[in-house]
Amino acid sequence: MELLSRIADQKALFHGSIFGPGKEKECPDELVACGNEILNKCGGVPLAIIVMAGLLATSKDQKTWKSLYKSFSKDQEEVQIRKILYLSYIDLPNYLKSCFLYLRWVAEGFIGKGENKSSQENGESCFGALINRGLIQPLPAEESGGVAGYVVHDLVRELIISLSAEENFVMVSAHLINLVPRD
Repeated sequence: MELLSRIADQKALFHGSIFGPGKEKECPDELVACGNEILNKCGGVPLAIIVMAGLLATSKDQKTWKSLYKSFSKDQEEVQIRKILYLSYIDLPNYLKSCFLYLRWVAEGFIGKGENKSSQENGESCFGALINRGLIQPLPAEESGGVAGYVVHDLVRELIISLSAEENFVMVSAHLINLVPRD
């Protein structure tokens, strides 16, 4: 797992993911200290930083941020990352939890029409929400600078499989899991 060693890079990724690109300096003063402590818990791991920032972006108040910080202990790095991913899942609205656990929902018609939205637009909205939380990541197109596709990090994939089996959301076959490429 590649780490961001420079604190400035970690802060730029963290604050940019919460407040938007180019708006890193817009963090309210009362959130700076708590934000730095939370960022330290991410251990320089980009996935942890992005997912934690996606979670914090939904509630920019000091009480929520302090509560999240207190929920972490001095676990090993991988345990911390898994906990961050799980907390991000728990914070999802119910309709997004289902979308997250079964990423084929648009193709198979599980997303219905919303208020003034087609099922396609509603699905795109759900997909965008999962991207904003860092659970699905855009894969940059090298030549055009756009997006070539989307990926799910291995640890996020493991969380999806674990939660899907735990909640009896889908039947998970060990044989099929081993057939699915992990890169």
